[in-house]
Amino acid sequence: MQKVILLCALVLCVQANTHKTEKHTSNIGGQIVADTGSVYDDGRSYHNSKLRRVRIYAKGDISHYLSYEIEHSFAGKKKWKDVYVKYTKTSAWSIYAGNIKEPFGLESLTSSKYNTFMERALADLYSSRKMGLLFKGYLKSDKDVVTYALGGFGKSLDEAIEHKKGDASLVARVTFAKVATKKEIFHLGLSASYAAQDKSSVKLASDAGSDLYQNSFIKTKVKKVDHTTRIGIESAVVSGALSFQGEYIKYNIVKELVTYNFSGWYALVSWFLTGESRSYKTKTALFSRIKPLKPVDRGGYGAVELAFRVTELDLSDRDENGGKERDLTFGVNWYLKSNLRLMGEYTNAVEWPEEVHNVHILQFRMQYDFRL
Repeated sequence: MQKVILLCALVLCVQANTHKTEKHTSNIGGQIVADTGSVYDDGRSYHNSKLRRVRIYAKGDISHYLSYEIEHSFAGKKKWKDVYVKYTKTSAWSIYAGNIKEPFGLESLTSSKYNTFMERALADLYSSRKMGLLFKGYLKSDKDVVTYALGGFGKSLDEAIEHKKGDASLVARVTFAKVATKKEIFHLGLSASYAAQDKSSVKLASDAGSDLYQNSFIKTKVKKVDHTTRIGIESAVVSGALSFQGEYIKYNIVKELVTYNFSGWYALVSWFLTGESRSYKTKTALFSRIKPLKPVDRGGYGAVELAFRVTELDLSDRDENGGKERDLTFGVNWYLKSNLRLMGEYTNAVEWPEEVHNVHILQFRMQYDFRL
């Protein structure tokens, strides 16, 4: 199956390059992300380093209305990322078919290349790419922008290849943004999902804000699940070099006549010392690439960003005592160029309210993405 998909990517690239007269495009690119850091876990300490992401993608146009993307990962358990065909009749809406992200949440949908912190917040509950059909669109009136997305999904492409069980879900997201200028933005959003489970159980766990952490900080497992639901509220404000962002997600697991209520949230603040602003795409209602005002390849010093985040996750309800976690993270991002970023973070993860488990993590990252 994997060889078939890669062969299709090659054929599509060749096909796209045969339409140069119609201004169709295609390109190949990827990203490399390397992490290193030290973990101090209740008297036990260790150092860890790893390649967090190694990905290659091919994307381009098939015809005037059809485009595609195929992305494969060489690090982590999930090998196939975006694998889809997109139909765009007008600039106002598009239809996606393939292995794609469910339209849920701001931080989850924003590419890891553009998120402020090395790892997503604890509130990023059970979001993933799955095979399905997705309809997305937007409406714009002067400075007001509304986006909407609705999709139906089954198991992921990795689950299908490995003949694993999945679930069937219906997911929707709607957002509103007032864009006064590129540097003055107000964003609100709401997401919801319903998933009928085909698995024998649902597992939820945290990693203490770092992929270098070798255990699950808190976790729970609910067996014999009938279905799950999620509701997410998101907001963001950009005011020049300063920005705020936050989300609250409620995750319900229904088992026979019992409903388990889990939840998570985060709030972050970001400030560019060098005067840049976070880039916001109105058509997708997501944050995008940071472009330094003075990149190092043009004789400058790049862009420097300071950030702070607090995030909590509650996995305890009824007879499921998975625990409650609170993480505090301080971060510094140095964008040498728009596609090269160095990151440093300190995270303190605490199991609360008793503080029976306390972890300190100091970690660093080199992130580079490219296009051939």
